[in-house]
Amino acid sequence: MIHMIENLIGKTLGTCTLQKLIGRGGMGAVYVAQQTRPRRLVAVKVLLPDLIDNQKYNEFLARFRREADIVAQLQQVNIIPIYEYGEQDGIPYLVMPYLSGGSLQQILSQQRLLSLTDVMRYISQAAAALDYAHAHHVIHRDLKPANFLLADDGRLVLTDFGIARMLQDNVSTSSETLTRADTILGTPQYMAPEMFTGATVDYHADIYALGIILYQMLSGQVPFKGDTFYTLAKMHVQDAPPSLRNLRPDLPPQIDAIVQTALAKSPENRFQSAGALAQSLQHVLTLTLKVDSFATAEKTIPATPVPFIASKDSIRQNVEALPTAHESANTVRNTAGASQPITPSFAFTTIPNSATNRANRQQPLLIFIGLLLILVLIVGGVLLGLQLNKGNVGVGTSPQLRTTQPVGIATTAATATSQAHITPTATVAQNTPQVTPTTQTTSLSKGPLLYLAASPGAA
Repeated sequence: MIHMIENLIGKTLGTCTLQKLIGRGGMGAVYVAQQTRPRRLVAVKVLLPDLIDNQKYNEFLARFRREADIVAQLQQVNIIPIYEYGEQDGIPYLVMPYLSGGSLQQILSQQRLLSLTDVMRYISQAAAALDYAHAHHVIHRDLKPANFLLADDGRLVLTDFGIARMLQDNVSTSSETLTRADTILGTPQYMAPEMFTGATVDYHADIYALGIILYQMLSGQVPFKGDTFYTLAKMHVQDAPPSLRNLRPDLPPQIDAIVQTALAKSPENRFQSAGALAQSLQHVLTLTLKVDSFATAEKTIPATPVPFIASKDSIRQNVEALPTAHESANTVRNTAGASQPITPSFAFTTIPNSATNRANRQQPLLIFIGLLLILVLIVGGVLLGLQLNKGNVGVGTSPQLRTTQPVGIATTAATATSQAHITPTATVAQNTPQVTPTTQTTSLSKGPLLYLAASPGAA
């Protein structure tokens, strides 16, 4: 087999010359090739007839041709396009863009756990691809990290529609999912329960697989692990997924509830679109973990249009109706595939508005500054009044004074009545007029500052 695959290096298929082997599987291989018209590097996927018997080959050839027809209808930035399809020298081949960024599987192998920002970005782009395909009545049926490639600009791209199916052509029989013990259409670690049991397979199977990928990105492992196909089949059909909280106690329970909903045994209990799953996840991350760097990520990742499958109201209801991880697990265990409604059991935490918090923090400071200003004004007024009085009145000792009638307001000298006799007991300060009492009653005008100057030599 290896010798046969390597012999194709240097061979020209259509306008492409195969240069390097970059991947191989049970029925074919993928090469980097140089295309001459137009001149560019491309990826060429070939189906090798000598690797399998004629009956299997005819079956795979039909799927290979269907993959070309299906992908040609899907024009979306997160879905790999088909440049060319042909059959030459008994070798069918597909020409696609060459993406040098590796695969999501390679990233998970290197990092195990991804940052929450990366998780959100990848899930959003994967959901955009799936919603677009589902809107065009195409289900992938083999979602896994190895089938998501990374473009040079960091964009996630869905590939390998080899067992994809048009929904209107889908015939729900066990032979479509598991034809024989040695022929499995799908990857057991990511297959939905209905794919094992032969029940109707629709777009909910892709949502289940996306939930498995989300679980793996958050925990570093798939929820179900087994040594045999039948062990995995039993787990997917009967067992509840292990709670993420056991592996990642730092994650809020709402994220575990999202995963549990995506992995519900009954298709009708899962999210009704991949976009609803992605937006529920983003809602939780934004509100509970304050992850606010998605806008930055959007600047580096081209926008991916998502078909309008679910309304915003329905998505919000999906989010608010998510169960806790404990209730979701109990529902799955008790139903074992039966349809049961999911009871909402949590509410998201609302983050206070930052401007409101800032205003609340500044209010005591503003009150203190206002009180301080009032105090300064009062003290300044008192000091100014004392200074004015000190400059206007300089008598050291007041004379003894008896009056029979009031004089002006705030006067600094007084006039006695004809019956009063005034004897000064102190000298007047410098620059202050000397006050000489008289026996004559003098009428003074009222005013704030009034002075009485005696004539020199008056008796």
